[in-house]
Amino acid sequence: MIPYIRKNTLFVHDSPYILLAGETHNSASTCPYAMKKIWSKAKELHLNTLLLSISWEQIEPKQGEFNFTGVDWLIKEARENDLKLCFLWFGSWKNASCM
Repeated sequence: MIPYIRKNTLFVHDSPYILLAGETHNSASTCPYAMKKIWSKAKELHLNTLLLSISWEQIEPKQGEFNFTGVDWLIKEARENDLKLCFLWFGSWKNASCM
């Protein structure tokens, strides 16, 4: 089920959802090594959500060629760590990537 907002309240799986969220460094989501530390730190802090930046160039490295491998990996890892994700999409590179 898709999350939705009703009367200024976010609902996830038809229940009100309070974000206990943390934001990663701008390039962390491109680096599995960096994310490994972040998943465990999020658990340590009792977070339920992570805000991750993703640039369009990661999704479409060449015009017309799409690659969702990195995003798919992040979603899989978040599910395994019982976390929700909120993607901050950039139209182009904001900072460097470590991959």
